Amino acid sequence: TSFHPELTRDVSLHKQFVKMVADSKS
Repeated sequence: TSFHPELTRDVSLHKQFVKMVADSKS
């Protein structure tokens, strides 16, 4: 499966969101 460059930004935003949620729960 080829990785779509246009999704890179969404992936990084998703990672930031997950990190933010994890930080708020801890």
